[in-house]
Amino acid sequence: MPDPKPKKAENLKAWFRSKAWFRSPLFKISLAVFLIALIAVSATLLYFYVQYSRVIDRKLSGEIFKNTAKIYATPYRIYPGQKLTADAVVSRLQHAGFETSEKGTGSDGIYEVSGSRVTIRPVLGDQLRLDFQKGTLSHIVKPIGNIEAEEAWLPAELVTNLFDESREKRRLVEFKEVPKVLINALLASEDQRFYSHHGFDPVRAVGALMADMRGRKRPQGGSTITQQLARSLWASDYADFLNMDLTLKRKLREAFIAILLEQRLTKQQILTMYANEVYLGQRGSFSIRGFGEGANAYFGKDLGELTLPEAAMLVGVIPAPNAFSPSKYPERAKNRRNIVLTAMHTLGMIKDDEFDKAKNAEVKVAPLKLDATDAPYLVDYIREELAKEYSDQALVDANLKVYTSLDPELQRAAVEAVEKGLKVAIDEIAQQNKRRKDADKAPIPQAALIALDPHTGEIKAMVGGTNYATSQYNRITQAFRQPGSIFKPFVYAAAFETAFDNSEGASADPAKPEGPGSGDAVAAPVPQITPFSRTNLVTPITTVVDEPTTFVYEGNRTYEPNNFHQEYRGIVQAREALWHSLNVPTIKIAEKIGYGRVAQFAKRAGLNEKIKGYPSIALGAFEVTPIEMAGAYTIFANEGNRMEPHALLRVSSPDGRYSKSYKYEPKEIIRPELAFLMTHLLEGVLANGTAVGVRGRGFKLPAAGKTGTSRDGWFAGYTKDLLVIAWVGYDDNRDLNLEGAHSALPIWTEFMLKAYQLYPPHDIDSMYFTAPSGIDFVRVDKESLALANPSCPETFEEAFISGTAPANYCPLHGFHISEALGNGVDAIGSGVKETGTAVGGALKGVGRFFGGIFGKKDEEDKGRQDPKGKPIP
Repeated sequence: MPDPKPKKAENLKAWFRSKAWFRSPLFKISLAVFLIALIAVSATLLYFYVQYSRVIDRKLSGEIFKNTAKIYATPYRIYPGQKLTADAVVSRLQHAGFETSEKGTGSDGIYEVSGSRVTIRPVLGDQLRLDFQKGTLSHIVKPIGNIEAEEAWLPAELVTNLFDESREKRRLVEFKEVPKVLINALLASEDQRFYSHHGFDPVRAVGALMADMRGRKRPQGGSTITQQLARSLWASDYADFLNMDLTLKRKLREAFIAILLEQRLTKQQILTMYANEVYLGQRGSFSIRGFGEGANAYFGKDLGELTLPEAAMLVGVIPAPNAFSPSKYPERAKNRRNIVLTAMHTLGMIKDDEFDKAKNAEVKVAPLKLDATDAPYLVDYIREELAKEYSDQALVDANLKVYTSLDPELQRAAVEAVEKGLKVAIDEIAQQNKRRKDADKAPIPQAALIALDPHTGEIKAMVGGTNYATSQYNRITQAFRQPGSIFKPFVYAAAFETAFDNSEGASADPAKPEGPGSGDAVAAPVPQITPFSRTNLVTPITTVVDEPTTFVYEGNRTYEPNNFHQEYRGIVQAREALWHSLNVPTIKIAEKIGYGRVAQFAKRAGLNEKIKGYPSIALGAFEVTPIEMAGAYTIFANEGNRMEPHALLRVSSPDGRYSKSYKYEPKEIIRPELAFLMTHLLEGVLANGTAVGVRGRGFKLPAAGKTGTSRDGWFAGYTKDLLVIAWVGYDDNRDLNLEGAHSALPIWTEFMLKAYQLYPPHDIDSMYFTAPSGIDFVRVDKESLALANPSCPETFEEAFISGTAPANYCPLHGFHISEALGNGVDAIGSGVKETGTAVGGALKGVGRFFGGIFGKKDEEDKGRQDPKGKPIP
């Protein structure tokens, strides 16, 4: 039997010979092109497969949502006897990242609650056992060794991780936390074939294309949930993802990544990632990412508490979050919600009655309210400081832990004080404007506050404006405004510093401080005090004439200031001029020592270099920021040492790549004697001057401060451990037309009242300012301003830098000890009957003399203190 194979081969050859076009050059060229194209496409697909696989693996192997910098507040001090509950401690621990022991080990530690006892087991540091009784922390015990502790520190609370450029807020959720109604709404609206496709849905894509061809106004998206996730997660890696126009290149890229994602993740993992990543629009200045944050931002609820209409509305905004925003466009949001509900009803996900009820539900959006402890203005300031040393990539991807000086309780108190205190100013402005026709159109003024520890410069609280949601402009750090009379203490301090001038009259200034955060404390040279009679010496009782005055400077230039309400007091002492914030006397004192000297003193205190030595400098007519003034005031509150205001304490990362502690050293700017003298006189502003409203509003602790009025209202004041500056004004720099005593002072006082309710002093006596060596307290006759003698009818006690107090006794009320003794002796000689009376008179005269020096006082002494800082009884 013949072999069939040769026959078949011959037949095949014959067939090819019959098809002549196979042998044509065109076919050969076409085949070559096809093969080359096939190889090229295959190579391209392989290249992109490898490239995107690496990108996906790199992204999925890291912490997708948890790697932005985290901002922590300062640790919280606790001590036995403190008013504190177990619930409050647990809340702080949860904010610090601690977990209950039932959940296992938290990243920072765990805690256990058993009745009135809380046991804390941090990953780093000592274990603590806290016992509570009737709302008070009764015991702090370190279990290892059973050691009782006098104090301890709760771990730093997490404030925020708001640190990417788009200012995104996100609340991470797990799949089990996403309610079924929300998943159903998502699938009905965005991807009904989610569980049947592999990342790309050709049926949906064709449907979207047909809709576009029918002339829909808005292009129809055919992206699956996986494609949307791919677009969102890798937008920063591929610029075309940021272009929301439908382009073939973008669609191919997201489809390719989506297919790869489906190979690496389960459907549940994809939904979980999507639930945490989906963009849901803006609230205020924040981008809302994820359903968890969306539920809180729009409805003020946890994700699991969402109702059917709320879940549908949250999903409804996804195609165009800002165009369908429930807070801005409630009708649009309602229409979108109902479209989602209709899709759910059509698919049988909800019943008829549920559909009807949800479709007719009102749109209720929670009011935008920031958590006061978020401290958004301070967080912005911290970011700006970090940006000087760290790249944006490090802030977003390096999982930095940023430890700050923020006190959440004081921050909350600051927000509340600004809100409550500003109402006082608004009410007064309304009273002033009630007769104006356009009173209802008047804008609302802004207010700001900064609180810091004057001994360290650590910023404890910062409020940069009344509403961060509407304005992120930080008036504490960015607003250059005229400080008005809160600058006057620097004029008087420069004048009183003449006590340390050398014999040629030059100022014995300490060396200028270097930049913040570097170097050691700079010691002032030891001054030589020259005799009291020196003509340029200024003391608290130096007199000037308060009257309308024209000041001539720089040849023929003139300056004609006015006092408040055009009131003039004639001859006044320097201390009175400071208490009552008198303009003309303050300029005269600046003129006496030289305007340039005042400018130099201000620059030494840390104010900006634009300050010039003109007469107007004495009235604070130059521009500074509130944070500048806060730093400058530390020289008075911190015994002459300047501290740079700061909030950064430490930055670290888990991998050890980043680790830095920030140190800020004190800079000695003025002598401690001068710092105390200024504090002493500024206490008088609260006791006798323009800031008596502080006491009238109920704040009784020892404090010093100064009101200020320019086009804005100011108050700068401090206690032993808090320095606070409050400001009120308009952003367009229009005149507030309200004194600092009636605008900023109420805010300052409200904050101080709240601050010391939160942290009451253990020992009231420790709050008094104590005089250093080099300060003399002397009783002075009010009329002659010389040392008081027993016959002086009105006297007062005043502090002086040693060597500058009056040296002579009052010549006006000529009582001397020799006369008292002489009169007594003469009386003795007039007879035995008069002897007892005469001796008594002599002794009484001596007693009156010494009593006048050491004990006599008048009404002006009320509220003042002795050299040890205690009130004079």
